[in-house]
Amino acid sequence: MAVEPNNKVSDSKWWSITVNSTLGSLPNFNDEVELNGTVLNADMTVNNSNPDCLLYNYSTNTLESVACSKSIPVGVGSDGVPFSGDEPRLNAIPKPEIEIIGVAGSPVLNFTAKAHVSSVSVFSGSNGIEVYGDDSQLDKVFAGLRADGSDPSDSGFPRISSHGIRILSNNTTVNSSIAAYNGGLGIRFEGSGVNSGKAVNSIAYYNALSGSNLDGFIAVNGASNVIFENCVAANNSGSGIDNYNGGRITIRNCSVVKNGWGNAEPSGIRVSGSGSEIVNNLVAENVGDGILVTPTGSTSTPTGIKISRNSIFKNGYVGIDLNVEDTSNNMGDNVTLNDGQLDCSQPNCGIDYPVITAAQLIGSSLHIEGFINDENAGSGSSSFAGATVEIYMVNNSTDGDDLAGNNVLSGGSTSSKFYGEGWIYLGSLTADSSGNFRGELNVAGKGAEVGSLITALTILNGNTSEFGPDARVTTKPVKVRAEMAITFRGANITITALEEANNVKLYWIKPSGLVLTAEGDFDSSGNDGDIYWWEFGSISAGEVRHVNLTFGGDFSLIETFNIGVDPLQ
Repeated sequence: MAVEPNNKVSDSKWWSITVNSTLGSLPNFNDEVELNGTVLNADMTVNNSNPDCLLYNYSTNTLESVACSKSIPVGVGSDGVPFSGDEPRLNAIPKPEIEIIGVAGSPVLNFTAKAHVSSVSVFSGSNGIEVYGDDSQLDKVFAGLRADGSDPSDSGFPRISSHGIRILSNNTTVNSSIAAYNGGLGIRFEGSGVNSGKAVNSIAYYNALSGSNLDGFIAVNGASNVIFENCVAANNSGSGIDNYNGGRITIRNCSVVKNGWGNAEPSGIRVSGSGSEIVNNLVAENVGDGILVTPTGSTSTPTGIKISRNSIFKNGYVGIDLNVEDTSNNMGDNVTLNDGQLDCSQPNCGIDYPVITAAQLIGSSLHIEGFINDENAGSGSSSFAGATVEIYMVNNSTDGDDLAGNNVLSGGSTSSKFYGEGWIYLGSLTADSSGNFRGELNVAGKGAEVGSLITALTILNGNTSEFGPDARVTTKPVKVRAEMAITFRGANITITALEEANNVKLYWIKPSGLVLTAEGDFDSSGNDGDIYWWEFGSISAGEVRHVNLTFGGDFSLIETFNIGVDPLQ
């Protein structure tokens, strides 16, 4: 730039270009165009006069100016555990050197042909950026906020009255961009002409300030095959991510937090497109449901919506709501009790949730039993044969869901039971041909403890259920009995299985001075100093196993009676 920046805050400088009522709005870009706000010096080096970046802060629920080397985790990664370290990272987004101040009643930038827009901030105007040209790309764009990341109203400028970014084109990607402080939606994919599109590595923050039923991200009015990935949707008046009257969408590794404060569309995510997939997301502290599955607009009843390995907790209503009764399709109808049937006139075919009947922890192994059917049936229904049962921890003694809103049934009555939410994914089992399930999960390092609450959901043919009733984790009952008999030359130890037991370990403390030899029908053995052990891989119910000890040396007989047994499963 040949002129000095005309805006400065602290060490940051940038250029403002004002489109005023005298000049009128900028003309449409009717030919293929690249609009790049990168500023070059006279020697063609980049002029980075606005050097910091912008990033969301989970703790303060704000956008913050940070060093550009910073990043945050988004979603929960493939393990379904929040902040465990396997999450993708969202890099801080650079502040641009150029901002364009629009004029009321018109979009700031309007592209009717293919466009590549990068490194620019737009605010004021009716919409920030409108894109009609297929195969367009938006990179490092600020829509609705100033070049320093601030709210325009803080410095006396009008906000964008409607949407930050409005996309009516096919196969358009929004990457590493932020939509914030807009009167309407943050980033909007709109219309049946949108058969693919992406919003990735982007943030929708504090949008819908003029309409409580508007959202952070949306695929609307027939837009389909839109992917929202590695994103943050936070503090929006409506839903964080919406799918009103839309087609199939994918939401993957996004953090959808603290949305819905306008109370008209309070869910974190609302989805209505059949075949949609919502996986590996963090969905927390939204005013309404975590995820609302419901028909909207002219869409038929949605089915085949897969919701898997998300961390859903501390939302105001239930974690997952398959809406049957709320005709507004905004609020949901809370817990819909099981009826033992699949009914595809209902969202996700009205699939039943799992009922956990046993949750027993010993060591790092969690034993689970239960069924999928009417809660009062006591056993499963063959309608759910082969279903995947995902097990989640609701809370433990230190953290997790607060249970708020999770005991309200459709119709408004209150249940003595709580249903979810699913905070930490623990693993999955498969229902048998009768709809029953049973198995062991390795929960090492996931915070599961005696007294924790757990819940589960069902996935069958792509349809995911609501969360089932919470179950309390208990200790696993003892399955084996150990007895020791002293003989003239040593001791005989018997292990009796009271029911089938796996990985049983017998311990014995050898007295000082004793010389030992051992034989028997154990599978492996060893010692750690004077602590000896013998392990049995599997013992059938009623079966007796033996360890025969032969003693030698000079020792105290009374010290030979130190035995213990550990039924690991």
